[in-house]
Amino acid sequence: MMKYYFIINPEAGHGKARYMIPQVQKVLEGRGISYQIHMTRYPGDGEEFIREKAQDGRQARFYVCGGDGTLHEAFNGAYGYSNAAVGLIPTGTGNDFVKNFTEKSAFFNIESQINGTEIPIDLIRVNDKLAVNMINIGFDCEVVVEALKLKRYPFVRGSLAYWGGLCKRFCQPMGEEMEICDEDGMRLSGDFLLCTIANGSFCGGAFQSSPYAEIDDGLMDFGGIRTFSRMSLLKMLPSYQNGTYLEKMHGRKGLYFKQCKGLSVHTREPLFASIDGEIVSFTELKMKVEKRAARFVLPQGTNKKQKPQIINRE
Repeated sequence: MMKYYFIINPEAGHGKARYMIPQVQKVLEGRGISYQIHMTRYPGDGEEFIREKAQDGRQARFYVCGGDGTLHEAFNGAYGYSNAAVGLIPTGTGNDFVKNFTEKSAFFNIESQINGTEIPIDLIRVNDKLAVNMINIGFDCEVVVEALKLKRYPFVRGSLAYWGGLCKRFCQPMGEEMEICDEDGMRLSGDFLLCTIANGSFCGGAFQSSPYAEIDDGLMDFGGIRTFSRMSLLKMLPSYQNGTYLEKMHGRKGLYFKQCKGLSVHTREPLFASIDGEIVSFTELKMKVEKRAARFVLPQGTNKKQKPQIINRE
């Protein structure tokens, strides 16, 4: 018999996740369904809880009520357990991963979640961590750092925090020295404004920075932009937000795009990387696709979004 777990991050979305508890109870009580609600107590608690419960071998679904960081913990906890599937009730502030699917409202419908289908998805191994959505380095990551500070304030959420962080970071020096290599012999070095390594398409609550990324194709999407002027960055931002910048900037010197199975980034001085919103310091990141390494619960009535045709392959 399937066991259903609901992992509530009480801090997600400024406490929004708590409001899912009565909805879960209303739908599941009296139906003979085995379920448990777990409130996370500290960072990493969700990962530990899922790993502990998955070890008994029983078929289980772990629905996380939170944002991309909570989802990140869930997949790291469920990894390696064929009996464990992860679902998402997106009550965070950015909720980037859910934007890869249609009918966002279905993710809040407990009935649709219970009747959902489990689909295989890729993960990206990043040193000793697993990413489900995206790794951001450079300008994007620094914006996330500033946005996390702003999210502490009431009413500053999602894309608003990201835009605030972007404005603050825009006024500071830009560009980081990196060496980027893949398994096919690509080698890039020099100053980069940013680079993204993506499984999903969205970051920052509203930015479609990796428009071609598919969550189950066995590939990661690398996008890199060398340092350029602030005016050029301002001109690029609208197309970076709506996912058309790779097409509009096709052929421009200093813009790189490639789909690959493995990638490494080296730096002389420690830099920050955002791994599904978790900030880590590094001088070397080694990334590799773990093809169809996890199972995700797709709520009834939803589908993967169709991605645009790839215009720029190199």
